[in-house]
Amino acid sequence: MSKIIARLFSFIFHPLLVPVYFLLILYQLKLPEVMLVPDKYKVLMLAFVFSTTFLMPVLFALLLWAMKMIKNLYVHGREERTIPMIGVAVFYFLTFYALKRMPVFPVFKLFLLGSTVLVLLGIVINYFYKISLHLTAWGGFVAALTGMSFQFHQTFYFWLFLVVFSSGLVGFARIQCRAHNQTQINLGFLLGFVVMLGLFLFL
Repeated sequence: MSKIIARLFSFIFHPLLVPVYFLLILYQLKLPEVMLVPDKYKVLMLAFVFSTTFLMPVLFALLLWAMKMIKNLYVHGREERTIPMIGVAVFYFLTFYALKRMPVFPVFKLFLLGSTVLVLLGIVINYFYKISLHLTAWGGFVAALTGMSFQFHQTFYFWLFLVVFSSGLVGFARIQCRAHNQTQINLGFLLGFVVMLGLFLFL
């Protein structure tokens, strides 16, 4: 895999896009909580989630870059990660809070809560060791689909395979970009998977 393709994969599978991808997959599942929601509402919710969990954090990162608080938007340095991650945690939690009172998509709200927890844990761990935030997000993605399989007594084979395969691609891409080593990739995925699965099984 060339470095250009690796960077492309890193962008396509960026952690900030994972909530949008999860919601899109949720729309494809034949679950009562999804099928009863009008398509118009689904589109509005998708636009809201894309704005608050992707566009707003990106604009925040651009502001930090313009203020020279980070060297670039890749934020490879462990020391530079803290403030952008705090911003992401705030936007994730605000999205969760905004959707909390709505009587739809409880699975997605749980996923947002788990994603917020993972970012906060990532901030703490980042003080001591650099792990892959890409793989933390995708490990949580895999765990959410696994947890849903237990909740709804269904196995979403196709989607689970697709997300696991994508996780492998992004892990390989991050190594090719020399952003992380194998240990950082593995620890990131493990953190995301264990924490998110725990939330889905016990909340």
